[in-house]
Amino acid sequence: METKLRRLIRFLPVPASQCLSWTKSSIDREFRKEIKELRQTGDRTAIARKEADHFFELELISEREEELFTDRLLRKAYRLRVQIPPFPKVRGGEFEESEDWKLPRHHGSWYLTPLGVSKLRDEIHKEQKWRREGLTNWAAFLSAVTGVIGTAIGLVTVLRNYF
Repeated sequence: METKLRRLIRFLPVPASQCLSWTKSSIDREFRKEIKELRQTGDRTAIARKEADHFFELELISEREEELFTDRLLRKAYRLRVQIPPFPKVRGGEFEESEDWKLPRHHGSWYLTPLGVSKLRDEIHKEQKWRREGLTNWAAFLSAVTGVIGTAIGLVTVLRNYF
């Protein structure tokens, strides 16, 4: 029943993060039920194997959540044209260790580590602040121009009535 539910979840028109959350809950329910049944039999190796499978499934979901979060953050960074932490370089057929990027152990694409997320968020915040300050300067200029125009209209009205 749970696997049918997980297949159905994939095709629902909801955000991927919500699908992953529902899938995680479904996996938890399924494995708890199976582990509970195995505990009644008392087979410790089967219980340990099932718990390892449960951990593996949850780790896959967690890696996918990190990839989605990284993709969302990278789209924002590309849109704002901010500097992204450099990808690890390849040396001797292996990737160098990176404090900013992590390659999933099982499958998928690179995702940002918490330190990489922090660096990228700081860059995004700086860019957004700079853009807001530019808009603030324009707003101050436009309000000053509007004030001058209003004063000129008032002066013209007074002078027109006076003469």
